[in-house]
Amino acid sequence: MTTQTLLIPAYDYGDATLAVTLRNPDTFASVAVADTTAKNGNADAVIVATFSTLVAGGAYYVELSVDGALYGLYCTLEGVNAEIVTARTDRGVVIAGTLEVTLSEAQQQAIIDSTVNGVTAHRSRIQNAVYGSYTLTAGDTWDQTFDVATAGATRVLVAIKKKITDTDDQSLLLLDDVTGLLRVNKLAAADAAEGEVTADGTTVRAVVDSAATLLIPPGTYSVYVKYLSASRDSTPEYKGELKVEAAGIRIVS
Repeated sequence: MTTQTLLIPAYDYGDATLAVTLRNPDTFASVAVADTTAKNGNADAVIVATFSTLVAGGAYYVELSVDGALYGLYCTLEGVNAEIVTARTDRGVVIAGTLEVTLSEAQQQAIIDSTVNGVTAHRSRIQNAVYGSYTLTAGDTWDQTFDVATAGATRVLVAIKKKITDTDDQSLLLLDDVTGLLRVNKLAAADAAEGEVTADGTTVRAVVDSAATLLIPPGTYSVYVKYLSASRDSTPEYKGELKVEAAGIRIVS
């Protein structure tokens, strides 16, 4: 029996429904769907996806679905039975085999310097673009700008959720650049004009009126920025943290 196993480092998604699809990294056309997808039960919460039909060797875009929310990674398969590979966040190709070369000390130092600089820059991008931390007092206007590239986007959405497994309708705030404010504290927004999203291709700005933020209970939540394009439903481009504090005076008008 043919078996290829893909290991995906992930969070503990609890009882969420998981699915894994391998796609062409350029066209995003579906190549193969995992027959079984489950957590391995260990503390590291690795997701194990198994393919019983042999998938050809090559580089693939890994689409992970968690209760319908999509996340993107990459993997490279050799296309052989019983192989086990681990998904990665970058698209870089993994090449099998070894290559021996002789480098001068200057060349070796240049590679070291380049690697250190690259890691530092990459760490900075992760900290700034994935782990932004913000504070909002309920009853204040929320006006936040995110450094998110949205070139080619047909729709841009911003959501605040309590849990990653919450549906979009369960968002504490959900707004987009088409309609405005869509959801407030898990209910349909009474006035779409109380929120707006604008995007200029390099940044996304979300503004929500004080009357709407007053309805958000105090707590620490996740912020997601996502865009849709003509070619596909994109994976979330940004994740941050928002701490909502209670309002001392709740009159807003």
